[in-house]
Amino acid sequence: MSWDVKQLPSGCFLYEHSRFSRAPSPSTLRRQRGKKLAEPQNEAASITMPFGQYKGLSLADILRDSNYVGWLLAQDWFAEKFPQHREYLAVGINADTGPSAA
Repeated sequence: MSWDVKQLPSGCFLYEHSRFSRAPSPSTLRRQRGKKLAEPQNEAASITMPFGQYKGLSLADILRDSNYVGWLLAQDWFAEKFPQHREYLAVGINADTGPSAA
């Protein structure tokens, strides 16, 4: 097992283990666009993101980046302007993590 150690500008050290993968970058998802990333489960899954770093990618593909999805769901403007997108992502991210034990 190997650890990748990086020093951040703040002086803190960041330890990353090779076993734990990072969320794919937008460019990685675009390169893999021709490959089948996710099987759309319904009509909403085939909706594409109309803005930002994932513009043009399907919502099903964007679910692979849980940090970005979490950030989007926390934005009030996103819920107001794109309610169908928000609903799909909220259900999808919860399906991946499961219900809370609380």
